[in-house]
Amino acid sequence: MPATVNITISNDADFYTLFQFTEADGITPISIVGATFIMGVRRTMQDPAALFMLTSTSSDAGGISIWDGPNGIFAVLIKKERLQKSPVGLFQQSLVCNLPASNGRPALTLPIWSGTLQNNMGASR
Repeated sequence: MPATVNITISNDADFYTLFQFTEADGITPISIVGATFIMGVRRTMQDPAALFMLTSTSSDAGGISIWDGPNGIFAVLIKKERLQKSPVGLFQQSLVCNLPASNGRPALTLPIWSGTLQNNMGASR
């Protein structure tokens, strides 16, 4: 079952945070060596069009990068420019990880989290 991650951002600065993908115990890391990530932000989950997407393969709006693959550590970056182009308000977001086949395990697409993204006006914008 994916975690719930609610993100609150001010649009006058980049959002940048490290996360760790772990087993259900919250301690044992899951290797993300060779993995790819996709994060979508939508007004509602039913909306066919995303406000923006972040992936581990592009960086136009920011992106997702692997910091320490064996220990499941990755970073999420949403650039200030992307936040300022997006409306302010509360949106739905989720993150999916595509893990390559490894040690006899098939390739998997796993939900990492879902939750909200609150884009607030920043005072210094």
